[in-house]
Amino acid sequence: MPPAFDSTPRAAFGGGHASGRRATDGRIGAVVEIPPDDAHRLPVELISAVYRASRNALMVLVCHRASRAAIDAALTPTVQEVGLDVHGVLYLDGEDEGAVREAVYRAPVVVASTERFRTRLYAWGVPFIDPREAVRHFDCRAERDLAA
Repeated sequence: MPPAFDSTPRAAFGGGHASGRRATDGRIGAVVEIPPDDAHRLPVELISAVYRASRNALMVLVCHRASRAAIDAALTPTVQEVGLDVHGVLYLDGEDEGAVREAVYRAPVVVASTERFRTRLYAWGVPFIDPREAVRHFDCRAERDLAA
């Protein structure tokens, strides 16, 4: 099934690619590492929570061993539910250290799933939260925004 939205290249963070329709002021809501697990499954609950949170700000996904196509496919049901009136997500290659570093320094929230990414964040002096905490954080924000 093709994704329910177009991925459009944007000039940001050294070659990342963004998806979404709402114009963004460059404000980042969070940087979220998206790695598959040992069975090659993506964290769909986290990906969905990130897209919902993109109603408020651009969300940056750091892709480690996860393709944009696979993430787009995981996002399709959420995009169909939430719609395209969002800031969207920006995909960064997890190996692009310069782009990732720039993004994490600008983000108020950074989500780290792997020990490798956590080690990098420690070295850069960047605090982070784990994915379970992030899902609760993003879901609570989404509920507050819908109630407002």
